[in-house]
Amino acid sequence: MLLDNKAKRRNYIYWLCDQVGVDRGKYDKMDILLSIEYEPEFGNDENRAIDGMALRRRYETQKGFNTLDISPCSQLEMMVALAERAEELMTDDENDRDAGFYFNIMWNNLKLNRVSTQRGIENSVLDYDLFVAKNPPKDWDKMEVWKKMNWVLTEMWYDEGENEW
Repeated sequence: MLLDNKAKRRNYIYWLCDQVGVDRGKYDKMDILLSIEYEPEFGNDENRAIDGMALRRRYETQKGFNTLDISPCSQLEMMVALAERAEELMTDDENDRDAGFYFNIMWNNLKLNRVSTQRGIENSVLDYDLFVAKNPPKDWDKMEVWKKMNWVLTEMWYDEGENEW
């Protein structure tokens, strides 16, 4: 299995870092995030887990692995896959932001620069939102991740002077 082999796990984390332009110096935190299972909460959050698993499949295919890792989607995989989705959605954005920009939004919102222990990172994942809206709707705490992301991206779009999509 990919995630059970130390060398393969390290190489996978480096690959994930490269996908979102994260400094490999954050390896320890990324490793902890990879060990935290992503648990969908609302609506179509299960799709975020599917995206994370698809990311792993892409890596396995690129590296020529013939056995697929079937472990659940990790928090890290979900975040990287979601950052890539945000980049896809915002391709017309004149700022030409990449997946790393959106990954860093989630990283900062989870306050991961302030913690370094397994417990601290786990608590951050549980206690904070991946996305923080300036003007969240009343049901924000019950919204699926995809809708929160779209809400925040729309706020960013309008804050930068865009009047329409």
